[in-house]
Amino acid sequence: MQKNMDVFNSFKIIFDKCPVSISNNEWQVNESNQHASFKTLIVQNIGNDFYNLGNATYKDMDCITNKRSSILEDKDCDGAALTEIDGKTIFILSELKSSLDSCDILNAYKQIVFTFLKLHMMFSLCQDYDISDWNVIGVIACLPPKDENQKTNLFLEYLNIEEGTVKPDVKLLVRLLFESKIVVDLGSVPFVKRLSLNDQLKRLKISICLKTADSVGDSSTILELSQLM
Repeated sequence: MQKNMDVFNSFKIIFDKCPVSISNNEWQVNESNQHASFKTLIVQNIGNDFYNLGNATYKDMDCITNKRSSILEDKDCDGAALTEIDGKTIFILSELKSSLDSCDILNAYKQIVFTFLKLHMMFSLCQDYDISDWNVIGVIACLPPKDENQKTNLFLEYLNIEEGTVKPDVKLLVRLLFESKIVVDLGSVPFVKRLSLNDQLKRLKISICLKTADSVGDSSTILELSQLM
């Protein structure tokens, strides 16, 4: 964990006005919208620290996104943190949504990817930072299907994926729901493909995972990080 600590300490020194913190065993991500029905994701990694990057760290960076690029978007996810599993650095980004809606899931995907790109720009200044040594995981957390009819309809959509009749946002949703995780090269992500990224970033694999609450009445859920590995 020393290397994570070195990168994190370097980050704290360079960006000394950013809200960063350390928590042991678990990391809590909260939905900022007080009226949301789904409010909290708790990520557990027992025996390891989480190096938390508060949302304000990467929020409102339009000076280097929207004002400098017509492709980069100043989108923010709800939380980002570093931790470690079996000696491997895990860079985890999470976004909470209240409903299992295809538009919400696609937007969460964009929020995670654009947050990663903003933080990558910041981390590139830090001592010992090497993204090729990190596992990047995006977690979308939300409520489960509202009833059996919705689950059945989503399953039918999943069966249609091979035929190419499913819209991209619905395809993303049903794949995540029934496969739990998809792994993509950053360079192949549809909404950043136009970026002339360096080859290291293009080849970087990002895992996008879906974690649903146990029931539609739950306002929180717990994820054991090792389940995603």
